[in-house]
Amino acid sequence: MAHTSHDRNAATQRIWCGALLALTGSLAILLLATPGAVAPALYWAMSSIALLTALAVVAAGECAWERMVANARAAGVVAR
Repeated sequence: MAHTSHDRNAATQRIWCGALLALTGSLAILLLATPGAVAPALYWAMSSIALLTALAVVAAGECAWERMVANARAAGVVAR
């Protein structure tokens, strides 16, 4: 069964929605866990940068994996 561009778009949309959900949840946890002894602005900035970087790496990895599997299927190396 051939995958359409709609299937790929839907998968990509699910990945980004999952990343957005993880970002929202993580920011909420950061809000609750911000210690009062450390400068909150610095803590938030560094934690947010680390979180966004991690999410970007996960999203890039997922997209690369999808491309690799699609290429393998097109070459007949991997079956559905």
